[in-house]
Amino acid sequence: MFSIRTIAHGSLGQLAFDFTLGLASHYKGVYATMEQARAAAPVSRQFGYDHPQAAELYRRHIELRWGDHAVLFWLNKSIAPGSKVFDIGGNIGISFYAFEKYLSYPPNFQWLVFELPAAVELGRRFQQENPRPNLSFTTSLDDAHASDIILASGALQYIDWSLTDLLGKLSPAPKHILINKIPMYDGPEFVTLQDIGPTICAYRVFSREKFIQSLAQRGYELVDKWEIGDLQCRIPFHPSRTVHSYSGLYFRGR
Repeated sequence: MFSIRTIAHGSLGQLAFDFTLGLASHYKGVYATMEQARAAAPVSRQFGYDHPQAAELYRRHIELRWGDHAVLFWLNKSIAPGSKVFDIGGNIGISFYAFEKYLSYPPNFQWLVFELPAAVELGRRFQQENPRPNLSFTTSLDDAHASDIILASGALQYIDWSLTDLLGKLSPAPKHILINKIPMYDGPEFVTLQDIGPTICAYRVFSREKFIQSLAQRGYELVDKWEIGDLQCRIPFHPSRTVHSYSGLYFRGR
């Protein structure tokens, strides 16, 4: 059974290389696993994002961001009355609030944000000030069952379980998978450390070919892909591991 404890200490939120918030993101080291990266983090620094300061970062930035127009396009085609979106790492529901300006959410529609406890607490408080009956929050991956759409925007790089493992536990399988702001390149997968100032986290960089093949093996077809040129990952002394632009992907179940 999945639980919140299966998440790497890193945030599931939208904290991917964001200069507009004044976060000078830095990356250091290349490691084989999340565990190795965590062990290499300096003990004098705070590790992870499950605290109020991190959850607060995007409260004032509910707006369309890199790659969101492509996500909007495919959501508009995928959402139907009674649909359930499972938003992995959705922070306080920033995509829900940003997208509602451009999408007409259908009747009986459910948007469920899966996040760390600090973000869930803030999200629920924010929702009290901005009531949205179709939006809810959870810290349990078990609540992904019966989802029609899986959304992960700027989140998969922070978790230590795989999306395909989650999909293998869901029956019926979600029809649509929307992934945005993911660091991937044409090389082997690895983990680095991301320093955004107040905290450090383990940060996964994906092999493009391996990631796409893993979803194909679960019965998903890659329908669309897009680049997010504003986002890059450069690791000192490791030029071959550079991610020149982040990616967005839309998969549909066969």
